[in-house]
Amino acid sequence: MYMDIILLIIAICYPFIFKYIEQYSLQKGKNAAQKEDVRDIQYESKKGENIATKEDVKDITSRIETVKNEISFEKTTQT
Repeated sequence: MYMDIILLIIAICYPFIFKYIEQYSLQKGKNAAQKEDVRDIQYESKKGENIATKEDVKDITSRIETVKNEISFEKTTQT
């Protein structure tokens, strides 16, 4: 008698428990994917900043070298 009641309770609760576990697993997977996407976006953003900084430094260095060469040329033509 008690065993029948226990089995009936398990039979009624099983689909709900299974559905809860399924939904939990799906949400956990979505959260993991979202976390990975955010990490990728942050990485690409930082990489872009680094490339832009590198290009800026290259441009500034080029301008400095141009000014140095002009000053050097002016000094050689004056003497």
